Amino acid sequence: MDYFRKGDLAGVQPLWTACGRCEYCLSGGRENLCPNKQVTGETLDGGYSEYMLADARYAYRIPAGIDETRDAPLFCPV
Repeated sequence: MDYFRKGDLAGVQPLWTACGRCEYCLSGGRENLCPNKQVTGETLDGGYSEYMLADARYAYRIPAGIDETRDAPLFCPV
């Protein structure tokens, strides 16, 4: 299944990847608590660039008409 097409605007949360095997990953929606997670800007470089590699499980297609400047903080609510 293709989640993205060339030219799609994507939003990526800080969680870059998780193990998928621990109790947090398997319980659904708690991957952010995974002891083996990788976080962009903490354990991995990147995030503040024009292009980056992202795990599709933690990336979202942004609908047309969104105000990128105003709505960008929705992906990093720290």
